[in-house]
Amino acid sequence: MLFRSVMLAAVVAGAWYYERAHSASPSQLAARTIIGSNLALGTDGNEALGTYLIGYTGAAVYTHDGDTASSSACYDACAQEWPPYLVGSEDNIHQLKAGVRDVTSTITRTDGSLQLTYDGHPLYFYAADKESNNPSGNGVSGAWHLVRP
Repeated sequence: MLFRSVMLAAVVAGAWYYERAHSASPSQLAARTIIGSNLALGTDGNEALGTYLIGYTGAAVYTHDGDTASSSACYDACAQEWPPYLVGSEDNIHQLKAGVRDVTSTITRTDGSLQLTYDGHPLYFYAADKESNNPSGNGVSGAWHLVRP
C-alpha cells in the first residue's frame, strides 16, 4: 500500500510539472526547469509488456517511426494526442534511474522548445494513457513504440 501511495504522489507531482510544461511558451520553457528534482527517466513494467521507460510524470514514453535523430515529425493534432516530452534548459536530463543507460539528449522543436531524446529518438507521452502501469500506445498505427531501457 505504501508503494501505491508513493507512486500516486509521484504521478500527481509529475502531472503538475507536465501541466506547467505544456502551458508555458517555448521561451519560458527554454529558461527554466520542468522536471525539477524528478528522475528524467525511470522504468516500469507489467507481465504483458515487460519493462519500459517512464518519464518524470510516471507515464510511459514512446518513440515515433516518422522521426529522425535530429527532428520530430509530430506537431499540431499529432502533438495533442502524443505530447512531446519537453524539458527546460536547466533540467538535468541525465538524472536517471539505475539501470537506464545514459543516452539522453535533446532536440529543438520548430517552436524553440526542447524535446528529450533517448538513444537518438525523440520521446513522447500518449494522452490516452490513463494508468501509469498500463500503457496503451504501444503499436498504435504501427508507428508508436514503448521505449525499452
